[in-house]
Amino acid sequence: MKQRLLTLGAALTPDQRQAWQATIRQAAQNVGPKLRQARLLRDQALRSMNADTVDTQAVLAALNQSRGLEFQARSEMDRAVVGFTATLPADERRKLGEALRRNRRGPPYGGRWSDHRPGPGGDGPIDGPGGPPGGGPGPLPDR
Repeated sequence: MKQRLLTLGAALTPDQRQAWQATIRQAAQNVGPKLRQARLLRDQALRSMNADTVDTQAVLAALNQSRGLEFQARSEMDRAVVGFTATLPADERRKLGEALRRNRRGPPYGGRWSDHRPGPGGDGPIDGPGGPPGGGPGPLPDR
């Protein structure tokens, strides 16, 4: 996440790019402990499912706690990005906003994730190598 965000400031002036990178590094450093704790909770919860008996409620509670920490960390990063962006002159703000929009993660081509899930064999879209019924974007491009 941090490296991808750092590179999005390439269109900014050198001084603003340096400030952007410092902002992102600081924000990433601040959220790091939450993300590490979230990963630890998720890993422990998933490992606990290997036991002879599974405490479903405990696993779900740990996964919920993990997701909550991830959400908090993401919200903190969003606040840092938006706070920094608000300090930029309008032309630089547009450049950074466009870079953020172009490089967002989410369903490709404005579609739904469900159109792009691997099928039962794990080797193509949910409906096989030809893509979803009725056309559609088909498999994800390599990144």
